[in-house]
Amino acid sequence: MQPKRKEFLFPILVVISTAAIFFVIGYSASVLLGTNHTMTTEIAYAEPSHTEETSAEATTIADAAAQATTHKATPNGKINLNTATKEELLSVPGIGETYAQRILDYREVFGPFVDLSQLREIQGIGEKRYAQWSPYFTVS
Repeated sequence: MQPKRKEFLFPILVVISTAAIFFVIGYSASVLLGTNHTMTTEIAYAEPSHTEETSAEATTIADAAAQATTHKATPNGKINLNTATKEELLSVPGIGETYAQRILDYREVFGPFVDLSQLREIQGIGEKRYAQWSPYFTVS
């Protein structure tokens, strides 16, 4: 049994000793040559832009209702989804270029809005955005 045990241990000892030798050589070289390989990670901080994501979250339903009367379009101060221009859509807090274009594209493909709830059929407009934006719009 002894010879088999030596045959089994010898390769393991060779690998461990080789690894130890390379570690010592590498560490000694880095100390002697003065190379300092410390890793630093810099993360650039960017101020959040006022995109449709951040603006939509910041606007509450009460704010939306209060500001709805400031937009021109209909006598009640709401914007008609069937006649709204891109600029009028962009005047609604939280609606950026992307959502304004999606609303216009939806109207072009499916025709005029019949019900305000059709806004929820547009990609990215869920219950939360619908609740924030619906006070600004009307359908006629």
